[in-house]
Amino acid sequence: MRTTATVSTLPPVANTLSLASPPRSLPLSLRLRVALGGFATMIGWLVLGFGLLASLIFVGQSELMTASRFDGPLRVTEGKILRHEWTTMMVEGSYVVRVFFEYSLGDTPMQGVSYARGTVPADGSPVVVEYSAEDPRVARIRGMNSAPFPAAVAFLLIVPGVGLLFLLYGLWRGHRHTYLLVHGLLAQGQLVEQTETNVTIHNKRVYRLTFVFVDEQKRRHQIRARSHRHQNLLEHSTEPVLYDPVSQAAVLLDTIPGSPSAGGNGCFEPASMVEVLRVLVMPAVAGVLVWLGTWFPL
Repeated sequence: MRTTATVSTLPPVANTLSLASPPRSLPLSLRLRVALGGFATMIGWLVLGFGLLASLIFVGQSELMTASRFDGPLRVTEGKILRHEWTTMMVEGSYVVRVFFEYSLGDTPMQGVSYARGTVPADGSPVVVEYSAEDPRVARIRGMNSAPFPAAVAFLLIVPGVGLLFLLYGLWRGHRHTYLLVHGLLAQGQLVEQTETNVTIHNKRVYRLTFVFVDEQKRRHQIRARSHRHQNLLEHSTEPVLYDPVSQAAVLLDTIPGSPSAGGNGCFEPASMVEVLRVLVMPAVAGVLVWLGTWFPL
């Protein structure tokens, strides 16, 4: 059940956070933590990694990759099956069979590989071979496939595409947050509305928050955010806000990944090594998944 709490008027509260004048120096560790630590960025790396792994395995071994070889004029000749072997790959519930065959062009013996599903002719059986007029080494048995998987598996490319969109969005947000940490002006946001959502993170309820702040030109702005770290915001209803007077971009300081804190000199403190390693895990996982995908034969 959703609940909404609204604060109609709040007394002005002085800033309790003191920041150095922009531009501020930002430690490399904090830059990495902010740029790579967003939820969309982490999800993007994971989906992109698994999507590329699936694409390399399936799309890389599909007729989508071999179709261009047979686009030109084709010629036919007689050949015979040398041997066949069952693979562990399945398409539409049937195991894929790898079929080795031979054919001759004049006095030159040639060999090739085709793929079929289900039963295949016995070894030594005659077959009709199609080969490229431009490159006779490119050949397949008529009626069989030139790759284990059909071109239809190209739909799997949607997965890394979605992951890339998440990643780009997350990196854009990370760049914006980094910019505001360096160049943003400080204001004090006052909570005017808190709405409970149906989402929980780590067994904590996520709230939709609406804050209002006044910039240096005495203009009133509204900013919205979601957070699960605020349980008593109606009692502690002010939050520091960083904003850019030119682009009008603004963010609650406490919702930036890592919740950056400032030291006595007004500059932001470095992020811990544990936090940095944590945000580097997902890019590393994505890299390992892609590397594993390259081990599959194309």
